Amino acid sequence: MEIPDTHPTPPGQQATKPQGSEAPPVLAFDVEAVLDMLDQNQELAKVVVQSAIDDLSQQITDLAQSIDAGDWATAKRTAHTMKGLSAQVGAMALHQKVIQMHLRLRDGAEIAIDEIADLRDRYDNFSTGAVAWLGSAGAATDC
Repeated sequence: MEIPDTHPTPPGQQATKPQGSEAPPVLAFDVEAVLDMLDQNQELAKVVVQSAIDDLSQQITDLAQSIDAGDWATAKRTAHTMKGLSAQVGAMALHQKVIQMHLRLRDGAEIAIDEIADLRDRYDNFSTGAVAWLGSAGAATDC
């Protein structure tokens, strides 16, 4: 499943270009997608995104531990959870990678532990953009 890039990359954010593809880059953090999903409720979006920063980091750790232990059922459940949460909070590059991992796990394939580094990089790009947006969104609403 390919995630279309409907928004240009804002300054200070990194985008990820799908491997082996001529498709445009996918945003690390798509704030417009979050706001659209939450009916432009910026206060709710801030709460959801802040919570997801911590949750996604923990889920990556949990996924790495289950892969390392060969616990594929837990890895599949964790990837499924990450797939939904990453889409909900606009972590589109992370979401794209998690979809690939979840589909492979669902089909009975194993995931190499070294793939976690790419997942972590995508998370780091998301959290950098999200934290920057949270700072600017807070400043804009505190006036």
